[in-house]
Amino acid sequence: MRGTESKFLRDILHRYYYHVRDNPHTLLPHFTGHFRLLLGRRAVNFIVMKNVFATTNTIDEKFDLKGSTIGRFASEIEKMRATCTQKDLDIHHPIHLYP
Repeated sequence: MRGTESKFLRDILHRYYYHVRDNPHTLLPHFTGHFRLLLGRRAVNFIVMKNVFATTNTIDEKFDLKGSTIGRFASEIEKMRATCTQKDLDIHHPIHLYP
């Protein structure tokens, strides 16, 4: 997360919190943490959020979609894992979402 995105989130967080609280069925992410890590001389901002699609059903495929095409393939090593998280350019068929 870039510094400008982190600042934007902090700027809207108060209103965002109340919106999510007052609209419990929203599909907007429920943020549970906003952190800044210092790695040597470099600061890294990141957020933690709840999975809005949490389920007890079996998950056949999992994707981390960012809406970008730059470097958005799962690695060959990742694809060999049973718990592979695919990325934007790994989609080769329509994805059907159901309530």
